[in-house]
Amino acid sequence: MPQLLTNWIRIATAGNAIDGRVILDNVIQEMADTYNPDEYTARIWPDHRRWFGAWGDVVALKAEEWQGKLRLFARLRPNSQLMQANEMDQKTFCSIEINVKDFDGTGKHYLGGLGVTDEPGSLGTEKLKFCKATSKLYSEPEHFVIEEVTEENTEKTPAWRKLFSFSKPKPTEDTDVTEEQLKAALEGALEPFASRLAAIEQQFSAPPDGEETEPGGDNGGDTPTAPTVEQFSAAVTDAIKPLADKLSGLETQFNTLLEEAPDQRPSGEGANDNTTVEAF
Repeated sequence: MPQLLTNWIRIATAGNAIDGRVILDNVIQEMADTYNPDEYTARIWPDHRRWFGAWGDVVALKAEEWQGKLRLFARLRPNSQLMQANEMDQKTFCSIEINVKDFDGTGKHYLGGLGVTDEPGSLGTEKLKFCKATSKLYSEPEHFVIEEVTEENTEKTPAWRKLFSFSKPKPTEDTDVTEEQLKAALEGALEPFASRLAAIEQQFSAPPDGEETEPGGDNGGDTPTAPTVEQFSAAVTDAIKPLADKLSGLETQFNTLLEEAPDQRPSGEGANDNTTVEAF
């Protein structure tokens, strides 16, 4: 699904680190030159703590001089937690984590992570403990606000889908059916049913072969045996089955003809309105 991508945000400036060491210009430049998220992605951590879970990733870095100092800029891919916090004016300061060891045999510095916090003072003494316990160097906090974001489509078409070239079926065109056409079609479908019912009625109303019905009660001889319910039901079922099959096919045909195309919209007021939705 699409993800958010920020514009270029300043995240560090050459100068003093929070433990008294100095972040030189070459350190800023090396981090911009060596950063490769495919090899190692610097993640965004609330207050530099790992147990809260990451709040996004650093996608790209660049070094540029601004107001007489070399500064490090980044494009971030924030998740919903960071976006919500930043919109509420929280976690609006960031501090980079610099890997000072020889990164991957290059002999250069590399961005190890990015911490976000509510106020710059909270990064002070507590982060000094991190500096002593790890090989990372933490920069002075920079104020940042996520103002402009764009949607980044990260979906990729699988190779097997490209191979078989699956595509959505095209919608069928609508066909107008008049009332006269519908009436004629129904009459044609019901005609065999009426004929079969008439035949059944004639069959069960006629006396058995070789016998004549005489009026007058018991003097007319034995009374003909009437058909059973099961016999009548079976005869009706046999007569109706062809009709049911035809009606099923007819229903499928008319559903196809009258089905509304997925992209069809009624004409009239509002049909030509264009609605634009933007992500903020």
